[in-house]
Formats: sequence, structure tokens, C-alpha cells
Amino acid sequence: MKNSREAILDRVKAAVKQPVHRGAMPADAEQKVAAGLKAATPAGQQGLAEQFKAEIEKISGECHLISSEAGITPLLMNMLGEIQCTKLALDSHSMSRKIGQALQQKMPQLDCIDAMTQDYDARRIRLAGAPAGLVTADYGIADAATLIVLYDQQQSNMAHFLPETIFTLLPINKLAPNLFDALAKIDREKGKNMVLITGPSRTADI
Repeated sequence: MKNSREAILDRVKAAVKQPVHRGAMPADAEQKVAAGLKAATPAGQQGLAEQFKAEIEKISGECHLISSEAGITPLLMNMLGEIQCTKLALDSHSMSRKIGQALQQKMPQLDCIDAMTQDYDARRIRLAGAPAGLVTADYGIADAATLIVLYDQQQSNMAHFLPETIFTLLPINKLAPNLFDALAKIDREKGKNMVLITGPSRTADI
């Protein structure tokens, strides 16, 4: 007598042997998809930024559009003060490090933990103890409010998920209108180790 696992596998095997009843994809399907995406895409990078902000706020995320780099530090100072943060984890990105240094000059009590200056065990323990992290995303997808982070051997991903609160920097020129456009910008080799992050963590993620 077969157990339930074997019965399920038998049904799967039988199903894959059946011919596909769905008709062939229409010849103009790709053109129609492209036209639909184009119609739904706001004009210009500023339009994409506003779309990203609107979409992420629908899923309880928070987005601030800042007109210049000089505006990042005072905004983060206020936000770090609100959560009484004294430890801030940094990823290996040059922008995160630059803003981290500026924050430390303004907030001497703030301990900025550069992930790449720690060995693995120390990094895991220290970053997990940081209430907040400051990271930089490689790309953003406007219509899905999604961040794309590419990892390599020189970059730590722990700062992106160990702290309770994550502050993410994203230059406006790194925003793509949709996933298709974003993937077209990414080198295939670098894209092999890619993580997509959409909004704050939710119970449904587990």
C-alpha cells in the first residue's frame, strides 16, 4: 500500500505527462505587455520616486524624498533620536559609510558599526545588537516599492536584516519603473546573488 507521499508523487508524474491544453502565446503578447507597462509608468525619475513613495506607504513603509545629499543627515538624526538609537549598523557601501561618518560627527554618542571591519562572529553579534541599520540599495522598483540588493564576497548582508529598523538610501537614478526594466540593468553574474526587499517585515513573511 502506497503512503501519501508516493500517491502525491504519482499524481504529479501523471499530470506532467498530460499535453498542455493552453493555446500558444499570441505573437504580439510581448508588445502588449510592454505597451501596458509603458502606459502605467510615470514620466521621469521624479515621477518614479513619487510612485515608489506612494506604493511603499500602502504597505506601511516610510519613504522620504530628499532633494540633496545634505538633507539626509539631519533627517536621519531626527529619526534616530525618535527611537533613541545609540548603535547603528552600516553595510559596506560607500554612501552608507559617508552618511554614517557625518552622523557620528553630529551625534558623538552614536556608535556606528561598519560590518566589513568585523570578523564573521563579531559582525553577527554586534549587528544583531544594533537597533538600527543604515544600508544602500543597488536598485529600486517603483511600481512594486521594492529594493534590490546585490551581494558579493566583499559586501555584508547582515546589516540589511539583523537590526530591528532599517534605513535604506537609494539614489533617484537607480529607480527602475518595473521588474523587467530593473533586471535589464543588472549584470547577469551579479544578479545571481540578488535579494528583493518589499516594505517592512510582516507576519505573512514567516
